Amino acid sequence: MSKVLSTSPSSNNLTSLAAVVEDIQRGVAKDVVLPEGYFIVYGGQFESAAAAARTIGGLSILSILGVFSLLTLAYGSAQACCRRRR
Repeated sequence: MSKVLSTSPSSNNLTSLAAVVEDIQRGVAKDVVLPEGYFIVYGGQFESAAAAARTIGGLSILSILGVFSLLTLAYGSAQACCRRRR
């Protein structure tokens, strides 16, 4: 059986949710000692935002590699697609 304590931090419009969670994590790491078998999970909206950022980052890298691959195919070599034309 597990018990859950849920909190919802609020932030003003100038502070991102990630910054609020980082502040909480620093405070908890510094001041809280958990008994054996206890753990803390930071989830909810913060977890969803972090997962979305990872997905966007990965897809951005794949997109850049895809565009580079298509340019290489179109121009015949990597050097030709990166060379400046005058």
